[in-house]
Amino acid sequence: MRKIPRQFKGARSFTSYSIVLPSVSSAKISFENARKNLLNVNAWHIIAGPGSAAFEIINNKGEKIDGFVQKGNYLRISIPNIPGSPVGKGADWVRVEKIIEEENKDHQSIAITVRPASAPVDDKPEAAHFFDEDATSTFIVERRDRKLIAAVNGRNETPNTKTNNIVAWFRNLFIAIGAMIGFNKPQWKGLVKGLLTKNYSDTHGVK
Repeated sequence: MRKIPRQFKGARSFTSYSIVLPSVSSAKISFENARKNLLNVNAWHIIAGPGSAAFEIINNKGEKIDGFVQKGNYLRISIPNIPGSPVGKGADWVRVEKIIEEENKDHQSIAITVRPASAPVDDKPEAAHFFDEDATSTFIVERRDRKLIAAVNGRNETPNTKTNNIVAWFRNLFIAIGAMIGFNKPQWKGLVKGLLTKNYSDTHGVK
């Protein structure tokens, strides 16, 4: 099964971090820790470090959910020092499109793919995000023997200018261009490193 959607337009991005563990058994333990960190989206701002965006797991009723993210959940994204989407109730929104897990003797992986979406309980079909609805972000943690890798793969990144809201049009254009030229790179560098190095026990239960 394809973990990462194919690239067919716009920009693409890739950020990764890796470590090598002393043994396969220790790598398996560290992978499970990283897997929990990945699913613990409500704590990503802690995992990524100071100045990072806050992600919150939201159900289709617009209510925040504790625990691990699941397919079909929404993520509400609040970017520090940047005005939120006027059509997204002050936030950017994505929906979890798929979660894929694989495992064999020498390899374990989990991948979460999200796509821009309208806010839940919103009768407008318009994506509330600075990228349009063809863009995806796929977050992956995997173990290859003793090596652990965390990565963020962006695909088909183009500004979301499909809106009649002039404020949203300009906002999306400028933020998307900034992301496409790498202004969001520190966010993803902090996240991929934190997924592998932060202890899940220190971050779970974040409200």
